[in-house]
Amino acid sequence: MVLMVALDEDDWLLVRIVYFFLSSIAIIALVSNSLLLYTSIVTKNLRSTCNILIGCCALFDMCLNIGELVQFPQVLFQFYIDSYVCSAIQLISELGLSAGAGCVVFLGLDRLISFVFIVHLTGIAIYCSYTPYLMYKYFIHQ
Repeated sequence: MVLMVALDEDDWLLVRIVYFFLSSIAIIALVSNSLLLYTSIVTKNLRSTCNILIGCCALFDMCLNIGELVQFPQVLFQFYIDSYVCSAIQLISELGLSAGAGCVVFLGLDRLISFVFIVHLTGIAIYCSYTPYLMYKYFIHQ
């Protein structure tokens, strides 16, 4: 069996400890994102553009977190994976990263447009209410 890097046992122990910590976070993230995706699919009130984008972000984050867990045999059993297989396995994770970044950008744009629209409507409402205010304030009965 060919090892990718010649590490001694202390280094492998450190790699396994760090991997256990990172994979624990990935499992927690998978469970949390799956609950978020399930909630946004099942709940009828969460059908707005923002909530659909949040559900898509959860799905793509799940794809990203799967990439952390596929390293399990390599780290624990010092299993050799050649670069082609490693790239193919990490494809799902890379696609999740790219699509998740796009979803976050579009989510930010959606919230920005929503905020600008609300501020714009508030400005119009203030401007439109200023004329009746002036009429009421300076009305002189004759």
